[in-house]
Amino acid sequence: MVLPEPGRHALGHLLGPPERGGRLGLPRLLLRGQGGGGQITLNALNDVTRVDVLASPSLMVLDRRTAVLQIGDQVPIQTQSAQSILTPGAPVVNSIAYKDTGVILSVTPRVSESGRVLLDIEQEVSTVQRTTSSNIDSPSFGRRKVRTTVVVNNGESITLGGLIQDRTTIGETRVPVLGDLPIIGNAFKEKQNLVEKTELIIMLTPRVVRDLNEAAAVTDEYRNRVRSVMPTRDPVQRLMTNVKRSIE
Repeated sequence: MVLPEPGRHALGHLLGPPERGGRLGLPRLLLRGQGGGGQITLNALNDVTRVDVLASPSLMVLDRRTAVLQIGDQVPIQTQSAQSILTPGAPVVNSIAYKDTGVILSVTPRVSESGRVLLDIEQEVSTVQRTTSSNIDSPSFGRRKVRTTVVVNNGESITLGGLIQDRTTIGETRVPVLGDLPIIGNAFKEKQNLVEKTELIIMLTPRVVRDLNEAAAVTDEYRNRVRSVMPTRDPVQRLMTNVKRSIE
């Protein structure tokens, strides 16, 4: 946990789950609400489509400092290859670089005296794909990225959307044996083009931590969230945990 600098505020609990009810704005463009707006939106979307949560981290960062979070892998890619022309049969030497993939978040908060928070946000979600457009033996990357600056009240949720991607999958179904017959086999085949549309939605909830008491409250809240998702333990462990909580 990072405590506030003297004379400055600190920003914590980014991308945390909403807590209180709020108001909804324009979906797919911008949503703002008091805490609960993000969860309300997820519940509404889950009723009409499938919702997958890629990441739900919490960060603590000092005012006017940049926090970076990455959840993913480093993928090796070939940048260049060289072979000596002076020595016959010389080996080919490849140069390898590593590219970060997955969910990458960079955020820089600036807190005003009124408690409003200006956020410089850069969010990227990238996936590794097989190269199909060339003979280069190196992966290609599908990337969705947003870079923006927004102003949010302390404890208010904001949602950025509109990063839509279409993915087409071509398949074929056939009747066994009959589908393999020449000429008439096409009558027993069916080609299917499945178009999957996905939209990336980014939700942020900044909370300003002004003193040690508020920092301790944020820590306790995060500890309770972790405990709530931990697997069920045996009765003895649960009893010891409850005794420890009562002592605290």
